[in-house]
Amino acid sequence: MDDFRRMADRIGADPARTADLVAETVSRLRDAWRAGMVDEATRRFPPLAEHYSHRLESLPICRHAD
Repeated sequence: MDDFRRMADRIGADPARTADLVAETVSRLRDAWRAGMVDEATRRFPPLAEHYSHRLESLPICRHAD
C-alpha cells in the first residue's frame, strides 16, 4: 500500500485517500469474486479459478488492503 501512497504524493494527490480507494477496490473485487464470479470461473476452468482465489489472498496488495 505504501507504493500507492508514494505515487499519490508524487502527483499531489492525498496519499491517505488513495490508500483508502485502493483498499476499497480490492475489497469490492474480493466480494464480487466470492459472490459468484468464482463459481462461474470454476465451472469454466477450475485451475484458473483456484489460481485467482489464491492470488486474491496472497498478493501483497490484497494482504495490505485488509
